[in-house]
Amino acid sequence: MKILSVLSKSPFPAHDGGTLASTSLLRLLQKNGHDLTVFVFSTDKHPFRAARIPPDLASIDFVPASLNTLPDIRGGFLNLFSRNSYHLQRFYDAEAAYALGELIEDRPFDLILLDGLFSAPYLPLIRRETAAPIVLRTHNIEHEIWKRYSDDTASLIRKMYIRLQARRLSREEKSILSEVDAILAISERDARIIRTFTPKDLPVEVLPFAMDMSEYEWTEQLKEGQKIGHIGAMDWLPNREGINWLKKEVWPRIREQAPDAELLLAGRGMAASGQTGAGIKELGEAEDARAFMRGLNVFVVPLFSGSGLRIKILEAMALGIPVVATAMAAEAIDARNGQEIMLADRAEDFADAVLRIGRDGSLAEQIRRQARLLVERQYAAQTLGLRLEKFLNKLNA
Repeated sequence: MKILSVLSKSPFPAHDGGTLASTSLLRLLQKNGHDLTVFVFSTDKHPFRAARIPPDLASIDFVPASLNTLPDIRGGFLNLFSRNSYHLQRFYDAEAAYALGELIEDRPFDLILLDGLFSAPYLPLIRRETAAPIVLRTHNIEHEIWKRYSDDTASLIRKMYIRLQARRLSREEKSILSEVDAILAISERDARIIRTFTPKDLPVEVLPFAMDMSEYEWTEQLKEGQKIGHIGAMDWLPNREGINWLKKEVWPRIREQAPDAELLLAGRGMAASGQTGAGIKELGEAEDARAFMRGLNVFVVPLFSGSGLRIKILEAMALGIPVVATAMAAEAIDARNGQEIMLADRAEDFADAVLRIGRDGSLAEQIRRQARLLVERQYAAQTLGLRLEKFLNKLNA
């Protein structure tokens, strides 16, 4: 099929969960033999640069369009006098809409793939320009993220504004999900929720993050010592909140019992300030996320808001690095506490889980081997590629 994919941000370099998921889907479609055109927004936060396209995706036709998505006080204030979601409003641009319309008019596409909710403001335009089926690939349930964030916000004024935006986003997200022709949800949990507010006859298929297992070489032996780490984008609010909690509430408990333990923090937006005291090292953005993970004994994911599938958890599991996470961080992954992962929400329990893995070699070995088997069984690209093709063929029949 000739497929047009619309991306709200550049997927290269693929360092965070969203860009990894987008790149993974492009690879699945390309391996299945489809002719791909990608209309991609180049933003300040995620600029598109042709030089960053991986060699195996160089045959895809990327059509970039500049878009300013940065929030500002004036825009946020003026939005109070409308009924629209400020989150979605920032991703619509008249010039970009014109360029997208021209592209669809010039080329006959068999399928339109909206990659993520923030590509969806262009749905009415696409409907006018083509009769091709429109599929929305969801990365998470966006309004859920902001509802959870508002619940954890202390400032009353800030809480009221975030709740207002969460309600607006909820209304618009539910409307958009009900208006497309099919949905590719990233987890079974998200699919169950989506089915509660979309038409009963709307096709909703679960397509998790597809992993080429040959790219995740098994770590034969964990590093010696207590090296605990996290990698994630610090420009994503749930990550910042989780890391602050880890530093303030969890880490002192760990250091009290393991004085030589190190906490290694990396990711986009993380200051490369080096040693910050008490065994914490901030390393900035890691050039190779997998190499960073291989240097750890435990990979930690402390999230208390957000939604969707935490891809970094799956990557750590595939590499054979034991994971300790909050229940919310792992809610979209079918992993059992104490079997493929360690789950804890209270600071003392989280610290205890990290220390147990560091001290109990047999527990660490069991968890990492069980986790690898889980990933191979549920997230292998070959299996998911077949599932995707069957779904698209049925949709295009």
